[in-house]
Amino acid sequence: MEPSEFKGHASAWFKTLVIHRIIRCAHTPLRLNMRTSEWRVRQALGQRRQLEKESVADYSCSRRTHCTRLNLPRAEWTHYFVQGLGPEIREYVILQKPDNLKSAENFAKLKESTADNSPTFDA
Repeated sequence: MEPSEFKGHASAWFKTLVIHRIIRCAHTPLRLNMRTSEWRVRQALGQRRQLEKESVADYSCSRRTHCTRLNLPRAEWTHYFVQGLGPEIREYVILQKPDNLKSAENFAKLKESTADNSPTFDA
């Protein structure tokens, strides 16, 4: 008897088993799974923002990983990198008009280093 022939309680019980998920996934074309995975990575790439205490280097590494997984053209990497930078750094980098990812990273690191060393004044 095939699992698809189960009825009533037997069908409900079978659907609770892990094996059901494995069988169901085995029948899903690999291409569909790859598209779903690509869609998820692309969503993560678009939503990824530099965290408050995250260094530019760590943020850049994360961006490069996502872009590599999607096999994006290098021309798009700069856009995604700048898009997710913290507001202050992003504004600075945009004003510099970087023509590639490496120069955008360098401008971002420069702004990060000057922001860390800026004096604070108590009123």
